[in-house]
Amino acid sequence: MEEFERKLKRAGFRNRQEARRASAQPIEPQRKARRAYVVREKLKGLGLQGAVCLGCGSSDLSTFEFDHIAGRKHDGQLWPLCEVCHQEKTFMGYLEPPVTADPANPLEVWGRQILAIAQYLRMMIRYLENHVVSLLQCVGEWLIEMARNGYDKGLVQAPT
Repeated sequence: MEEFERKLKRAGFRNRQEARRASAQPIEPQRKARRAYVVREKLKGLGLQGAVCLGCGSSDLSTFEFDHIAGRKHDGQLWPLCEVCHQEKTFMGYLEPPVTADPANPLEVWGRQILAIAQYLRMMIRYLENHVVSLLQCVGEWLIEMARNGYDKGLVQAPT
């Protein structure tokens, strides 16, 4: 994981991604609604009721794009990701081995799908690490604050 993060940093991807988010212009409400409708219809076609971005947890359909899981050259399977995470996944694809002479070869397609699953897992793990750690920190701080305020009265003490 650390090597992957270093590659992203070395390529300046994280900084560009953060700068893009900071300078993003708001989307017009009509355009946003239309885009969300188009994404919803495409999700129905894929047999998905709703979607959450695997990379960041966003559920704003107006920001979703459809990622070719194994890459456009190799397979037509799609999965929804928000724009920023789709760009990150696309960048990760540039770090993969080069395409063989026959991109439709079943072994290459399976290999690309496995690499894509690894990339999705990397994105999900990073998301979970960030959010679970902050959630645990908040709960820990809240419990300590409750103890300071004397809310421990009546709680069963652990045997010593």
